[in-house]
Formats: sequence, structure tokens, C-alpha cells
Amino acid sequence: MTSIELSLRYRATKALRPFREAPGYCCGYAPEANLVWFINPKCAQTTINASLQSAYSGFLRIDRPYHQIVGTEQWRSFGFVRNPVTRFTSLWKDKVRNWSPTNNPLSLDVARRDYLLNIDNFIDFLASLDLNSSEVHTRKQVQLVPPGIAQEIGHVESFEQDWNRITKKLGFVAPALSSLNATLGDVALEQKQVNKIKQLYKDDFQAFGYG
Repeated sequence: MTSIELSLRYRATKALRPFREAPGYCCGYAPEANLVWFINPKCAQTTINASLQSAYSGFLRIDRPYHQIVGTEQWRSFGFVRNPVTRFTSLWKDKVRNWSPTNNPLSLDVARRDYLLNIDNFIDFLASLDLNSSEVHTRKQVQLVPPGIAQEIGHVESFEQDWNRITKKLGFVAPALSSLNATLGDVALEQKQVNKIKQLYKDDFQAFGYG
């Protein structure tokens, strides 16, 4: 599929996004390299996006079921994952504590945001969602970087090492950049809260080797 065809599909899927019940994988495509990146929010997304944009002029992002875009055999694919506990704290800090009308993917109003500033309330909020199809920042990572489809999967905790391994293994060239838009781990969780998060995201713990 050419970059022009991908661009047309990008425009179509963007227009139709509000009418779709369940989102597909959000992917970045570099047709020049036959490369697919499975995008996972809070997992070095800004860094990887900047790297691929700088390397490939035809790079674009499409939120659409992967198999509807390209056949898997001719494309090389990868994604990055993160320990669900630190991904949770990053999500809470960025989208709840630092909430604003322009930083509001969870569609919160002021009262709801204030309620979710309590971490126990935020955990309960996540427990009320279908985490297989919820908003991408809250969704299980197995639904964003699908094991068995993504050919290579890296971990944010060893980003530089895994980035070098993946680019070499898949045979594409893209610069490794300094970490962009990083958040510091300054949220202290109680063990009972950690246990609840592990239960909510147990599929991610099992699939991606987090203890």
C-alpha cells in the first residue's frame, strides 16, 4: 500500500472515528520502510514519534484495525510496553492531577476530576471500565501492542537497549532520541493499591513479563 493510499485512509478513519464502537489499534506507519509501530500511550510515545517522523517523510498515524490497513507479511512491526503500575501513576499525574480543558482525554468535568484526585477513587473508576476497549490511556496494553501480531516488543524500563535491539532486528534506521515528555515517579502507592492495579491489568503483567 502506497503512502498516498495510507494518507487517504487516515483522513477517512479520522472522520469516522466518532461513529465506531470499539477502537482499533492506533498505529504509526512508515511506508518507505514497510514499518508499523503499535502506539501505546505513556510508553515513550513522544520519543518514538519524533524519531520516526525525523527518519521517514511519509510517516503518519492511523487509528484503525491493523488488518484493515496492511497485510502483515510484508510489514515489520513493533511496540513498547511499560510496567502497568508506573503506567498507572503516569496516567494519573498527567490526565488527573495535571488536568485541564485541553488535556482531557478522559472527558472529565471539574467535579469529577477533583473526585479522582483521590487515588483510590481513580482505581475504582478504572475498575468500572471495560479495559479491553476503554480510552487508550486506560486500556490494557495487550489491546494496544498485541502479542502475536507485533513482531518485536520493547520495555520502557530498558528503552535504549530495546530500541537498539528492535531497529537492528527489524532492519530499519531511525535515530534514538533523548527521552521526551518524561514524568517523574513521585507518587507513593500503598501496597493494597498496587495489588488492585495488578489485578486490573493482570493480562499485561502475564503477557509482558512483569512480576
